[in-house]
Amino acid sequence: MPTSAAPTCPPRNSGGVTLIELMAALVILALLVTLVRTGLDNVTPRWRLRAAAHQVENVVRFAQNLAVSNGGSAQVYYDVRENRYWIRRTGDDTLLAAHDLPDGVSFEEVSFANGIRVVSDIATIRAYEDGTLDFHRVILAAPGGGRARLTFQRLTGDADYEEVAEDAEFR
Repeated sequence: MPTSAAPTCPPRNSGGVTLIELMAALVILALLVTLVRTGLDNVTPRWRLRAAAHQVENVVRFAQNLAVSNGGSAQVYYDVRENRYWIRRTGDDTLLAAHDLPDGVSFEEVSFANGIRVVSDIATIRAYEDGTLDFHRVILAAPGGGRARLTFQRLTGDADYEEVAEDAEFR
């Protein structure tokens, strides 16, 4: 007498993903995105602060090069209240470059060798045809990113950069 074979289950399709596996992968991905996002939120203000300091330094160097190459002087204006800065050629007041600080970065103050500190107005420095410029310091601030100070040397125009925490003082 012939025996009948027991019914067999169809083979499981191994090419798909179950709903539980998909949900587990999405939960892990969401956790990773959250961790990366919170980590970047703490770093981004410092990056903006450094980028702003480099931009300001480049504008001052541009004014210095312009003064030397044109045999005249150029002025850099810092609008501390509006967080803008620009260059004008001395004499004809031609606007040569204008920039805003990056979002989240502001001027805290611009100070000069004679002790004058500008905290809510427009400060002006001059670059001269011999390559020198007015000694000055620019302090930038970024909430959550600290503060940065650029000190521009009179003879060389070199900028010394120093960064401190928001509540710390510069040396």
